[in-house]
Amino acid sequence: MLAAGAKVGRENCVGRTAAQMAAFVGQYQCVSLINNFFAKDDLAYYTQVQGLETEPKLPPELLSPLYGLVIQNNLNPVGVCHVSNTLLCRVEYVTCQ
Repeated sequence: MLAAGAKVGRENCVGRTAAQMAAFVGQYQCVSLINNFFAKDDLAYYTQVQGLETEPKLPPELLSPLYGLVIQNNLNPVGVCHVSNTLLCRVEYVTCQ
C-alpha cells in the first residue's frame, strides 16, 4: 500500500495514524516499516529542474540505483552519504564512513 501511494500521515476517525495504531497494538515491525518508508516519487523530485536551476540536483539516470540503495539498506534519506555519481553506478553496496 505504501508503494502504491498510501499517505503515512493520514489520520483515521479517532485522529490516529497507521503507525500510531500499529504501535498501540504492539506491531512494532509495522511501525518501523511505515516510519522508514521512502517513496520513489519523493526522490524523483530531485531529478527535475526546480525554480532557477539549470540542471537537476540528481541526474535522472541515478534515480533507480540510488533508490535501490536507500530501500535495500533501510537507510533514512538523511543518512545517505555523498558518493560520486560514477561510484553509485558501479557499486551495489556503499559503506559510509
